[in-house]
Amino acid sequence: MKITHATLIFLVLRVHALVDGGTTTSDNVTNYITDTIQTTDGVLDFTGTATDNSTVTANYTSTQKSLKDYPLWNARLVILKYGHLASSLPGIVTNSLSVYVSFHIKPFGSSEMYMCVLGVTDILLCICRLIKAVYNFSLTPVINEFCRPLTFFGSAFATYSNFIVVMWSCERLIAVYFPMNLIQWCTMFRVKSGLFMLCFISFALNIPYMFAFETDTLGRECVYTSFHKNIWFFVESIYWVYFPMFCVILINSSLVYKTLQMSRKRIQLAKDSDTAKRRAKEQAGLTRMLIVISAMFVILHIPALVALIHSTLTPNLTKTLEKSGIEAVVNYLSWAALSLHITEYQNSLNFFLYSFSGTKFRTTMLNMCCRRRNKHADMPPSTMLKSITF
Repeated sequence: MKITHATLIFLVLRVHALVDGGTTTSDNVTNYITDTIQTTDGVLDFTGTATDNSTVTANYTSTQKSLKDYPLWNARLVILKYGHLASSLPGIVTNSLSVYVSFHIKPFGSSEMYMCVLGVTDILLCICRLIKAVYNFSLTPVINEFCRPLTFFGSAFATYSNFIVVMWSCERLIAVYFPMNLIQWCTMFRVKSGLFMLCFISFALNIPYMFAFETDTLGRECVYTSFHKNIWFFVESIYWVYFPMFCVILINSSLVYKTLQMSRKRIQLAKDSDTAKRRAKEQAGLTRMLIVISAMFVILHIPALVALIHSTLTPNLTKTLEKSGIEAVVNYLSWAALSLHITEYQNSLNFFLYSFSGTKFRTTMLNMCCRRRNKHADMPPSTMLKSITF
């Protein structure tokens, strides 16, 4: 009896990829004769015979290149293996510094509250990614009890981080267009209440993630379920990318336009009192800092946005890629992995953005460093030696 199509599929699955070439052994074939099968990926040459309760060895070759021959495919594997580690470790350090410095800014206002909450959220998100990265390096099989909660918390913190940027942008919009009502409308209590509500909404939106992931058949990684691929993917795209991107672009475009208008009125500002000038300058500095943060947010999310739009507008994406050939599949999967990885650095760069564009943040950080240095400089040598020793 010639080899059946079902057996052919089994043999291909045993080696995970037809284009890799090699040898595999199957123990569920009872009769077998030498055969050659022409496929779209190359030629499979089967040699050898088998009887009941024995094994069959199949040698096969492919006319196409191995996946390892594609540099983009190797780059994708590196990103999938080391990407979370590369973005999470620096993120934990930089966000910890952001929270520490922001907490010591005087006076502590609503913008400082946003910076602290955003920093803590990004720290928790980076911890989730670090746990996943470390777990991937271990040989421990992944189980659903680990896979689903980790992806749930990671997605919830990522959603909350994006929503904080949107809420912060809304406050800056009020500060620019309605400066006289800012203190009355954006009280600290309302800011805390709004942040709490956004946190609740973020976690509620991501509850389906408890059902959108599962472990693969080999127990090596978390994979999407059919529920996520067919339904939740489109819902997730709205609140994860489309909505935050639309709000951030729209609001910050208005902020840029209004800021340019205000810069033309500096002569009028010079006639105001010193207190009004100082307050206006402070608010303008906070607005510029948020514009820089939002610009980086948009830049890092553009590749992922393009990938989402492309996949949404191409319902039969898998069949389209298969018709285009293995190289098209490699290019698309590598591009998708890179675009998603780039967005992760949004949660690691805020410290540098604050230092570059935030006058109060930069001044507070320099004062803290100078104060610590002066404290050691004013110590007598014996006291300094004792503090170092003990």
